[in-house]
Amino acid sequence: MSLCESKIPEKIKYKDESWWESFFRKDFAEFSSRLAGFMNAREKLLKDFGEDLEKIMADSSKKDLALKIILGGVNNDGVEKGIITKDDIPKNSVAGFYRYIMGIGIADNIFNDLENLTKLINNYKASKDLLKASSGLHLVQVNTVEYGAQPLIKTLQGAQSSIDRIYYAVSFIPKPDPHVYNVSKAEDMIDAFVDVLQHGISLLPLYNPFMFFIQSLASVPKPYLKLMYCEDVLESDTVKNIMKKYGIELIDLLTPDLSEDINKELAIIGHKKDSVGANLLSVRDIMYKITDMLSQGSYGIKAEHELKKYIKNYSVYYEEFLQKILGENIDITQASLRQSFIPLTVKSGTVASWGRQMSYENFITTTSPALFLGLTSIHKNNNLQLAYFSR
Repeated sequence: MSLCESKIPEKIKYKDESWWESFFRKDFAEFSSRLAGFMNAREKLLKDFGEDLEKIMADSSKKDLALKIILGGVNNDGVEKGIITKDDIPKNSVAGFYRYIMGIGIADNIFNDLENLTKLINNYKASKDLLKASSGLHLVQVNTVEYGAQPLIKTLQGAQSSIDRIYYAVSFIPKPDPHVYNVSKAEDMIDAFVDVLQHGISLLPLYNPFMFFIQSLASVPKPYLKLMYCEDVLESDTVKNIMKKYGIELIDLLTPDLSEDINKELAIIGHKKDSVGANLLSVRDIMYKITDMLSQGSYGIKAEHELKKYIKNYSVYYEEFLQKILGENIDITQASLRQSFIPLTVKSGTVASWGRQMSYENFITTTSPALFLGLTSIHKNNNLQLAYFSR
């Protein structure tokens, strides 16, 4: 009888290469395909409707779609007053979706967009001629929707960059063709966005065993990794060969600063910068950020706060971590969960932070469950830091 039993679900088949291949060819490919198709549909929209709006409004096949993008759901009060403000374009309106999520409007920033919309409405009220009123205006990319804030599409474009780097690293797996979204009415892009969102959420560690596995390697003490997987994952030739093939590169993030052997045995490891693992976690973080924005309810597209949902699922480990490391409690349901950082220094087996000290062994014992679950992480940039989600 084995003295050790794996603590992870059987669905995590990290020793089976077909499990790895299935993720990249199916789960990840489906999200990649839809995201690329969504971006293509947006670019086609900008290209097809990029002419002077006078020409667009004269084209019966484009007029209704253009008007819905520009004016769909705009408050009548603003139209009647002849002054359009941000409050007159609700984020949950069609016009709000295109500006705040898609980044499409009639100027490159929301402030000029509002001025141009006011101008269009007043010119039409004066002339009763839509073609004349829209002359000189164009549908363009909106880069700024608040002071210093960008439309949500900019965040999604970050995911596309990570995806490109991943497929470059695993070039033996063909990048999937972009999904085709046919856009004949303004609401079609909303449906496409929801489709992309659902496929992105399906990749999060709470739902996807492969992503949970990748996350478990992000910041984890080697002894705890061995405890959870009931073997030294990093010393298995089978696993090492698969990881190398799929671009998973691990480095030491933190060691006890003792002898070489002890440092190797007790190191906290994580994904190397720009490796496949790091880019997969970047996609994870982008989906967390997007669901955070959408969970506030103002965009008209419902989404749960997925990071909050994940932390709540493992709240017993997170609360224990906060209590032991910071001496504080947190109400996860009310927390903003913005990332905060604790500076760390390690010398001769002692971890110091903010005037407090503990042995390295005690530190990894205390933080291991939260690190393994991705509830906290070690950051090794210019300074050594422990990241966590705060109030």
